[in-house]
Amino acid sequence: MAEEKKPTKGKSTGAKKKTSDDVSATIKDSIMAKMAEEQTSARPAESPSASSAPAESRPAAAAAPRLERTPTYSAPRSGARMVRRKVDAREIGIFLRQVSILLSAGVPLARALQTLINRTRNHDFRIVLSEILQDVEKGEQFWVALSKHPQLFDSMVVNVIRTGEESGSLVRVTTYLANYRDREAEMVRNAQRAVTYPLFVAVIAIAVLIVVIVAVIPGFATQFAAANVELPWPTKILVNLSSILTNAWLILFVFGGLGYLFYKNIERRGGIKPAVDRFKLSIPIFGHILTNIYTVQFASMMSILMKAGLPMLRTLDLVQETQSNHQFHEAFAQIRDNVERGRSLQESFAVHTVFPPMVQDLVAVGEDAGTMPEVLDQLADIYQKEVDHETAMMSSLLEPIFISAMGLVVLFIVVAIFMPYVGMIKVIAG
Repeated sequence: MAEEKKPTKGKSTGAKKKTSDDVSATIKDSIMAKMAEEQTSARPAESPSASSAPAESRPAAAAAPRLERTPTYSAPRSGARMVRRKVDAREIGIFLRQVSILLSAGVPLARALQTLINRTRNHDFRIVLSEILQDVEKGEQFWVALSKHPQLFDSMVVNVIRTGEESGSLVRVTTYLANYRDREAEMVRNAQRAVTYPLFVAVIAIAVLIVVIVAVIPGFATQFAAANVELPWPTKILVNLSSILTNAWLILFVFGGLGYLFYKNIERRGGIKPAVDRFKLSIPIFGHILTNIYTVQFASMMSILMKAGLPMLRTLDLVQETQSNHQFHEAFAQIRDNVERGRSLQESFAVHTVFPPMVQDLVAVGEDAGTMPEVLDQLADIYQKEVDHETAMMSSLLEPIFISAMGLVVLFIVVAIFMPYVGMIKVIAG
């Protein structure tokens, strides 16, 4: 009896495994059939190079959709490639997520790009994807095709994709990049949501104030001049401000534009940027939030680059390139030099006060335990939650501040207008 049960058990196990394989194959075949229908309707005459690959070769295509020859960076082409596309970061993140999903389902890279071209609504992004597809079909690797569009795919994305192609882990690294873009987009959305209402109130208040000063105050100023009464100082301030905005608005506009261009010119040359960035980080509440935002960005980026397998020096180079704040940029430049000289990462971070204290502690823990990418991921999660909490708190504080400021401005205008009438009434009564 025992000998008869063994074949039955083996048969049952084999049946389960066969059923699982059949389900997986059915899912992949349905995806390929659906995309074949879409591509047939979108491209009546398809070249043999873009045709569907055999079923047994699909897993290999998903694992390493790259070509044999060694690629090199190419300069962006002239003409259309140099045009600044109207594509936001959210669309780039969605694109990377969809590429990861299609490749993990066994779809060849060229077919995945064609599918995304058919599904993309943004005309400018569709043009970019079409150019990338043309390069891939000509034999270039994916990362080389992406590097020709630096306005959309920065050096971090290109290097991570390159590492994924060369190591056969393109699906994994595109998932990392998609997660990074999602985290970045969520943080930006939360910050925008926190300041939208206060900014709206401020814009409306300023607009109403300008209309009152330009359209209403001149009429009162004419009455006061005809009555020949002594104006109190609040009324004088309001009348003079109205006269400047009414008669010299063009001069103010010109000087404002010239001042803005002068500031941008100095900022472009790097003369004022260090001082401005240092001042931003020193502003109460706002500076703390900015520091946490920069921490989330570099921790997420370092984690992705290390998971993708980039060397530490190259990782620090890419992190340094993407730092928009001068203080963080210089800190990572020094960290990179110290690591190159043989110092540990925790020692290099410890000498910089621009980072929050927890960063130095967790970097030390991650380096000692050999789990730096995971620790950096946790660090990014911690500070992202802190950024969300602080932006919400800042929004709750800004709302009453803006409303109170608007009320004080309205009170000042009302007092400035009616004080001369009180003086006129006293003169008449006396």
